[in-house]
Amino acid sequence: MLRLRRADSARLLDRHHFYIAPGIGKQSADPFLRFVFCGDSQPNVREAVFLATWTLDHVIETNPGGIAGPIRIAVFELDANGAYRPRMLPEDEITEHQQAVESAETALRRWRDDMQSGQAAEDTPRPPTAPAGTSR
Repeated sequence: MLRLRRADSARLLDRHHFYIAPGIGKQSADPFLRFVFCGDSQPNVREAVFLATWTLDHVIETNPGGIAGPIRIAVFELDANGAYRPRMLPEDEITEHQQAVESAETALRRWRDDMQSGQAAEDTPRPPTAPAGTSR
C-alpha cells in the first residue's frame, strides 16, 4: 500500500505494514482491518480492494456523520514496464466487491447460527470412554 501524507509526499509501506486507514473513519476502520483480514501475509491488489470495500462499507454503516457513499477506490498497479500506474476502479468493479462482501457477511452469519444451534458440533466425534474397571 502507498500512504499519501500530502499531495507531494508518499511512502510505500513494507511487508509488515500493508494497511492504513487515514482520515475520519480511522478509529472504526483500523480495528476492523486487523480483525477481518489482515494476518501476517500481504494481500494482492484484488484482495486489498475487497478489504477496502468491506472496510468502507463497515465504516459507512457504523459511523453516521463520518464518511458516506458512494464508495470510490483507486489503486496503483504495475504496468507492463514495471512502473506503478494509478487506476480508478469503475463502479461495476466496486459493485462486484460489494456483492462479495455481502456473501462473506452471509457466510459469517450462517456460521454463527450453526454455532448457536449446535449444528457445528454434530460432526464432532464422541470422546473416548475409559476402559471398564479404571477410575479417574
